[in-house]
Amino acid sequence: IQNQYEGNGNDNGYIKGQEDDDDFERLIIEKPFDLSLRKYITEIDGAKTMGRTPDIDVSKLIPNGSNTTARYVHSKEPVSVKVGDIVEYTIRVYNEGEADGYIGKIEDILPEELTFPTQDMSITEELKEAIEYNAGYGWKLNTTTGNIETEILSKNTDLDAMQKEICKEQNRENALIKAFDGSKLDYIDVKVKCLVNEKATPEEKITNIAQINKYENENGEEVNPDRD
Repeated sequence: IQNQYEGNGNDNGYIKGQEDDDDFERLIIEKPFDLSLRKYITEIDGAKTMGRTPDIDVSKLIPNGSNTTARYVHSKEPVSVKVGDIVEYTIRVYNEGEADGYIGKIEDILPEELTFPTQDMSITEELKEAIEYNAGYGWKLNTTTGNIETEILSKNTDLDAMQKEICKEQNRENALIKAFDGSKLDYIDVKVKCLVNEKATPEEKITNIAQINKYENENGEEVNPDRD
């Protein structure tokens, strides 16, 4: 019995008259794709917030095993804000998987207490700066959902120059997030600034959630959502 199957030497598909015991199909086993998104406040009205960047423990991360998620520790204590404040969030996406990939689209689901600054508002210098800042990360308002979206980190984005600038600021060659190498996680950041509006009430907690809506492999082809 031979351990290595050699077939009939022809891999051009079906051959009329070929015996069924010499039939085969090739399988390509794809490495798991796994992005992890973390969002945290980094600035309020120009004042930096401290101690909110995630500390990461990858000691128990087994990309193709029983534990596919690293441990992220960062403060979730509410930060005090008031109506009229401009809050900056950092959205950081890590790659916990075994395949390189791109973020095709990020959606930020804004609560009613936060407003995405736009040109049709009563513009102050601070809001003008926030509008320009958000544009630099490719954010656009989806008028159907009321949420904001960016595709600036996609391999197929039409904002190539802006993507290069973001990567340069983060000392990256490009927006491709490398697979977990066994010791550290590769990541990339996008940021967004929002205005605390009049719907915010005292002692109320405002929760802002972001999610990845499109995943791309290293060739820029859309792939299924990751395993988590």
